[in-house]
Parts: sequence; structure tokens; C-alpha cells
Amino acid sequence: MTKKTNAQFHFLTNVIGKMNIPFTISAAVFEERPALQERFQQQCQKIAADLDQVNAVFSPFKPDSLVSRYADGEREVMLDSTDF
Repeated sequence: MTKKTNAQFHFLTNVIGKMNIPFTISAAVFEERPALQERFQQQCQKIAADLDQVNAVFSPFKPDSLVSRYADGEREVMLDSTDF
């Protein structure tokens, strides 16, 4: 996590590397407080978990993903999944 400041705000920033993409998460806060930094880290962990779930479902490189299964001819995955 990096911190930048300007006259009015402090910026909390974290880069989450998932699916070969750097996802940059930033939040502007009025003051630096440990509770805000902790909450920011918690939210970044949730975002990372969501990105892992997206990758698991939609990755063309994972043989058990819905996308790969569909490409292999399993057309029923479209009917069985609300994500697809």
C-alpha cells in the first residue's frame, strides 16, 4: 500500500495483480487513521477474492472454468450457471 498526500487529501493505493493485469485500488481520505488503513486493506482483500472468482469462472486458461468447458462443447454450462 502506498500513501500520497496533497493539501486536502491522503490517498491510499494498492495494486492487486490478478490475471496478468495490475488492478489499482485507490481511496482518498481526509486524514490518515489506522482504522481507515485497516478497512482499506480489508476491502482490497475482498476485491482480490472477487477477482479470483472471476478468473475461476471466466478464464480461458483454466480447464475447469465455465468458458473452457463451453469451448470444449459443454453447452449446458450456459443453462446451469447464473454467472455465465
